Amino acid sequence: MGTLMLLQEEEKEKGEEEEEAIEVSKRQAKVRETPGNSENSMKLEAVETKLQDLKTNMAILGKEVAAAMVVVEAQQQRLTLHHLIAMVEAKRAYHQRVLQILDQLEEEVLFPYHGESEVELNLSVELTQTHNESQSNP
Repeated sequence: MGTLMLLQEEEKEKGEEEEEAIEVSKRQAKVRETPGNSENSMKLEAVETKLQDLKTNMAILGKEVAAAMVVVEAQQQRLTLHHLIAMVEAKRAYHQRVLQILDQLEEEVLFPYHGESEVELNLSVELTQTHNESQSNP
């Protein structure tokens, strides 16, 4: 039975128990008013038995509801844990990606010609030297 159904059943049983308790009180009053009436005594015993059965059922339902609530709480805790783990993993992946970008930027700043070929670098150096020499020798 689901937790909601157990709670509804418990409420129904409480209502029946209250009704029976009222009925027992009425029957007890009648028995006291008319002593020696065996019919009223039998009805009182029947109602008292039914009331005791309802109390027993209420105790059982209460235990079932408590057990169901423990299960629901455990499920909720597992679900929360899974959500937290997913959030931590997402944050970790985000920070790892940021770290990769920062490492790449650092490499580009420290070694701007790292990706170029040796020929391109030599040509660049030669052009710079030629340009500097032409400016110093007018």
